[in-house]
Amino acid sequence: MKTKIGVLDTTLRDGAQSALVSYTVKDKLKILDILDALGIGFAEGGAPAAITKDEELFAYLKRERVRFRTLKPVAFHSTCREGVAAREDELLRKTVSLSDEYVSLYGKSSLAQVISVLCTSDTENLRMIADSISYCRENGKRVIFEGEHFFDGYRNDPGYAMQTLVSAVNAGAERVVLCDTNGGSMPGEIKRVVREVCKALSVPVGIHCHNDCGLAVANTLFAVEGGAVDVHGTFCGIGERCGNTDLCTVIPDLQLKMGFSVLPPDRLRLLTGSARRIADITNLAFDERAPYVGGYAFRHKAGAHIDGEEKWSAAFQHTDPAQVGNSSGILISDQSGRAAVAKRLRELAPGTDKNDPCVTELLARIKNEERMGYQYENADGSLALMMLETLGRRKRYFELLDFKIVLSDPTKSDVLTGCLLKIAVGGSEALVASEGKGPVNAIDLALRKALGGFYPVLEGMKLTDYKVRVIDSDAATAAKVRVSIESSDSRSVWRTVGVSTDIIEASWLALCDSIDYMLSAADGLV
Repeated sequence: MKTKIGVLDTTLRDGAQSALVSYTVKDKLKILDILDALGIGFAEGGAPAAITKDEELFAYLKRERVRFRTLKPVAFHSTCREGVAAREDELLRKTVSLSDEYVSLYGKSSLAQVISVLCTSDTENLRMIADSISYCRENGKRVIFEGEHFFDGYRNDPGYAMQTLVSAVNAGAERVVLCDTNGGSMPGEIKRVVREVCKALSVPVGIHCHNDCGLAVANTLFAVEGGAVDVHGTFCGIGERCGNTDLCTVIPDLQLKMGFSVLPPDRLRLLTGSARRIADITNLAFDERAPYVGGYAFRHKAGAHIDGEEKWSAAFQHTDPAQVGNSSGILISDQSGRAAVAKRLRELAPGTDKNDPCVTELLARIKNEERMGYQYENADGSLALMMLETLGRRKRYFELLDFKIVLSDPTKSDVLTGCLLKIAVGGSEALVASEGKGPVNAIDLALRKALGGFYPVLEGMKLTDYKVRVIDSDAATAAKVRVSIESSDSRSVWRTVGVSTDIIEASWLALCDSIDYMLSAADGLV
């Protein structure tokens, strides 16, 4: 029987300490639902005694009697303050009152931290740990103890570091977690220390790693080899400083590579979609190069790799992408050969041979446009539209009749840019005006406003990323620019591209392709 590894997700707590991340209560509720659907066991929802939004979250969960299928929301807080009894510590009492079943308490496991940061004694720190856990247990809560700076503390004074854990267990902690808080430990050390701790304790041991040395995932895997049965981490590896263990990588590593049981197979297949939804809610650009779940994780560009993958799907893939809800594919560029282009065309026209005239035409057009500055390996939407055009299947959803941009004084702040847009759809015309934060935003809003009455499906579309790159910088202000746009409808993501010496025209081309792609997808053309 496979060993079961539990997961404690801290996306909403430690992940919220990441730069540029700020969750609303609604955001957290959405992410809790996603984690529950995946089959995650525990999720730190936040610190309700210290953060108002987290207080609102836990109050809502308790008031509405919210229950999940597998997920246990966990309230997070420190041990009581130095010199204060746990029952008299206002913030600890508040945490206990707001939590439902589980509380995660963190305390110092490093004597150096106790002396230099808490400015208290070794015995008082042990008292704070034991008293806090006993108080939680007396009030019916189940406790997870997180030994902060454990590995640094164990390195310098292993006896005291172990005392903090023993005090926690004796006071009633059901699980203990060893934290590599500064992210500076090495895998071999992690495995050795975890093994020693597991031999000494009778409760489940967990691992919580930070990624300051780029080793969070490796350290977590080594900890499991040492005997840890709980892994802590965040989705997309977000977290303070360099982030935390990326659950999108460590979960499939444990299950598909190391033979542990983490999630049911039918839940593991939700991993890629869940990662994208969480990144979207978090308002972060998704890392397409992320292992397992990234858009490029199983996609090939080199001709030899494409040829090998055509003959044997496992030739250049370490695992079946379907197991994590991803898919394989190829990247098309001016380096592609006829076989690669034919394979892409077969997605829309099964049976297409590499000697088909459409393959010749499409390949020639790709090479010509990439000479002009286009790049299609990261513009799947624009490429799909070009494929439809080559096959004679592209539908023209609207025609631009006129548009004008009204630029305000650029020296003034918070001034909106206006756009007047006139389009035709079939025999009907629409004239709209819109204001946005800059010309591209104004055009985007105007275009979707004009088309909304004709194509209601566009209400679900949003622009998620916009990038501009100067192609021939030697031409200075007359240089060509490449505009890349990423769009999403919450279920899928696509990218389009436009090139021109005029940044507004390049943006228009990419925006139009983005809308055309979504409408083509809605019509089942792609």
